[in-house]
Amino acid sequence: MERAGIISFEHNTVTLIGVPENVDVYMEVVSRHDISWSTFYAGISIIFGVTGLWLNNIPLVIVSFIYLILAVIQHFKMYRVLTSGNHDE
Repeated sequence: MERAGIISFEHNTVTLIGVPENVDVYMEVVSRHDISWSTFYAGISIIFGVTGLWLNNIPLVIVSFIYLILAVIQHFKMYRVLTSGNHDE
């Protein structure tokens, strides 16, 4: 990122120089009435987990549970990032 001219790194300090115009391509941009990808994946994991239980397919249940845990972790990480930037200091 330093070579691209986005940040500078001097004396253990990172400074933002400029933000590229197409940065939303790499970020999760969710409008007000949309759901985040982590919420979508959590819902899909629950659907596949219930289907796995119904079909008595234990590997599907295990994989669905793992994906559900990962989706919940990502959801809380994004929530923490989004709420940490909203404090008036």
